[in-house]
This record gives sequence, C-alpha cells and structure tokens, in this order.
Amino acid sequence: MPTFVQILSWAIPSGILLALMGLRAATKSAPYRKDLQGAIGLIIAHLIFRGILLVLPGDEITAVHKFFAVAVRLSLAFAVLRAMVGTGLHLLRLRGYAPPNILRNVLDFTLYTLATLPVLKSQLAFDLTGVVATSAVLSVVIGLALQDTLGNLFAGLSLQLDMPFVMGDWVTIGTHTGHVVNFSWRATRIQKRTLELVTIPNNVVARESVRNHSRGGQVVAVDERVDIVFEAPPNVARAMLMETLLSCPSVLKTPAPWVRAESYQDVAVRYWVRYWVAEYLDCEMVRDEFYSRLWYRLRREGLEFPYPRRSVQMREPAPAAWPVEARAALLRGAELFRDQPAEVIDALASGLRAREWGAGERVVKEGAPGDTFYVVARGRLSVSIGPGAQVVGHLNPGDCFGEASLLTDAPRSANVDALEDVVLFEIDRPLFRRILVAQPTLAKQLSELLAAREAPREQLASDGSSAKKVHPRQEAEHIFSRLRHLFSL
Repeated sequence: MPTFVQILSWAIPSGILLALMGLRAATKSAPYRKDLQGAIGLIIAHLIFRGILLVLPGDEITAVHKFFAVAVRLSLAFAVLRAMVGTGLHLLRLRGYAPPNILRNVLDFTLYTLATLPVLKSQLAFDLTGVVATSAVLSVVIGLALQDTLGNLFAGLSLQLDMPFVMGDWVTIGTHTGHVVNFSWRATRIQKRTLELVTIPNNVVARESVRNHSRGGQVVAVDERVDIVFEAPPNVARAMLMETLLSCPSVLKTPAPWVRAESYQDVAVRYWVRYWVAEYLDCEMVRDEFYSRLWYRLRREGLEFPYPRRSVQMREPAPAAWPVEARAALLRGAELFRDQPAEVIDALASGLRAREWGAGERVVKEGAPGDTFYVVARGRLSVSIGPGAQVVGHLNPGDCFGEASLLTDAPRSANVDALEDVVLFEIDRPLFRRILVAQPTLAKQLSELLAAREAPREQLASDGSSAKKVHPRQEAEHIFSRLRHLFSL
C-alpha cells in the first residue's frame, strides 16, 4: 500500500507535466515552446528514473540506488528551472526585449549549479569545501590561463546591465558598423552592409565607444557638410540646399530638415545640413539622391564647384555645346515662333540659357508662378495635372512649354517632371521684352496664337456647364492687353 508521500511524489511531477503540456499547446512562440519541450522531457525522465528506483531491490543501498536517487532529484529540479527560466525570458520577449544568449547561459549555469551542489552533498556526501580550500595554487593557474575568457564573460555581463544595444540594432563599435546578429558570453557578432560577419570580443566592446543608430525605433538624423562657393549669398545658398533636401522623397518632412552656415573654407562657405530618415539603412541612398540633385541645381544656378585652385592653365576655350545655329533651329520648330522672321529667331537664340535637370526632378509645379519659357533640347519629360498628378502627355526634344506664364503672368497650368537627365533652353521675361520692343507687331501675333491654343482647353472645361464661352478674338484682345501691361509696351 503506497504511502501518502509516495502518492505525492508521483502526483506533483505528473501535475507539472500536464501543466507544461498545456502551456506548450497554448503558446505560439517557438523559443518558449522549445523551453517547455525541454522541461517536459526532463519531467518524463524524472518519472522514468523514479519508476526504475521502485523496482530496484531495497535490501541494501548500492551505488546504483544512489545514482538513480541523484538522477530523480536533479531531473525534477532541472525541469522546474528550465520552465521558470523559459517563462521569464518569454515574458521579456512579450515586452519587446530580445534577451541575448549570454543571459540565458549565465542563468542556466548559476541556477543549475546551485541546484546540483545540495543534491550531491545530501545523496553522495560530496563536500566541495575541502576541494576549494586545497586548490589555491590550481585556481591561480587556471585564473591566469582563462583571464581573457573571464574578462569577456564579465564584460558581457556589464554590457547586459548597461544594455547599449539589443539584437538587431545597427551599431558602430570602433571602426565597424553593422547590425547585431549574436551576443554570447564571449563575443558580440555584427553583420556589416557587405554581409561580412565581424566577431568582437566583449572586453573590446566594453572598452570601445558604442554608437547605436537604431535604438527605440526612432528616426535617424544625418549630418552633411556641403561647400558652396563664395559667389552664392548665404540666404540664397540655404534656400537652395533646403529646396534640394525637400525634393528628395526619402527625406522626412517631420522633423523638418535645417541648414546652417558653419565656417569659411579656402574657396567656399561650409554649410551644416541636417535631415532625418526613417531607418539607418536609408542613409546612403538618401545621401546619393541629395548630392546628385544638388549637382544639377548648382549647374542650373551657374555656380562653380569649390575646389582648391593651385595652378593656372592657359588653353583654348572649348567649343559651345549648343551653338546659336542649333538653338535657332530648335526655336523654328516651336509653334510659338514658327512664322517669325529670322532676326527675331536669331536674337532669341543668342540670349537662350541652357538649364539642366536630373531624372526625377520637377521642372515646374502646377499653380506656381512663372516668368520663363522652355524649349526641350535633350531628354524626355512628363506632363501631369490635378491632385493625383495624372500624366496627360510627354515632351520630347523640340517641344516647348511655359509660354502662358511668360506672356500673361498666369500660374503654371501643369506639373512637368524630368523622366531622364534633360537640357532645356530658357527664355526669361527681360530677354523677351527686348524682342517685343524691337518687333512691335510680334505682341499682337503672339496674343492671337496663344488665344487660339487656349480656346479648345476653355471649351473643354466649360462643356456641360452654364459658363459663358469667350470668343477667340475677345480672348486675344484680353491677352494682348495683359501682355502690354506686363512688358510695359
């Protein structure tokens, strides 16, 4: 007849086994399921050892009895500790903290040691006090041999207390930058952008400065230093840099980027630019985008790039990329100047200015004011309208746009974006005024042509409505009146 104690010795492990199996079935966390599976295996081993211990002859205590007695106690203790540690780490993961392997290793070593020593002492009368007291010399030898290993261990523990990074963070440790893929008791392993794995001993990590680029899921600030030649006034340079930053889609609008003049260099003013990106991996992509667009912007503004000036070279000027004859041929192909005399075309061609835009940049914005007219010399552009930027057409070499804004001061009627690197010839209002003064009849001709081009668009806009339609002659007179007032004719 089994005693009450014997019943409890079977009932308690069996209850723990059922509870662990229920937890394993309920959870979806793979690491937690693995811990529970290990605890379940230890409980089953405990029950098996206990069963073997029952069938052994009990007339005398042998070494086999002592072995299974130790196995029974240690398997139950290890099962409970495995379940407790696994549950604690699972709760940490639920709160968003990814515990590293070193934490698990230290907890297992400490708890299992504390559980093993009392069992060995009670069952085998094994006392480690005398061994420790008589092994001072051996301890010194082992300590000297393992000083680097122990240094890494304690450095890893101190890093766990400070928590300068967690698994997955992008960090810079010394000269190495990458994201943390493993953190063990001996070393920290990071993976660089080039997919190289760098293993850094923990005692080295503890001595180096650690820069965490992605802690807490916050946005990342990027600092750039940009040199602009002295010829560009600071207010103009700051506005130009800010507009270039805001044109980059990956630059966050909140927090807002800012630009400050920092110092004078040999041939330029140095500006401190700060902007924010969503993730650290975006930094290089945004830097490339920013500097590429800035190059085109500086070229459009006619600003030289700052470089050390050490020597003077005398050489023949390079031939013009777009001679006057080529510019005049482009103007003759434009509808606005198709029937104009040669002297008007030549005067305009000699005053044209070549402007460059990079692929993806917006040349003009719908609704923005404008006082320039463009002829496409090279590249392709798209034309879009409305809040959704619906594409309604494309522009190719020889096409022109912007005449309504130039002649009537009307806002831009569409967005024009560069699909590739483009070169545009620009005609501004002062140049066009000189032509109109020299050719008084040109203003009347252009007004009639512009009214004829606008009539279909106005008719399309007024279809199905009660809006009064304007006769092309009346529209031409209205445009001519605005043109004379705008150009002071």
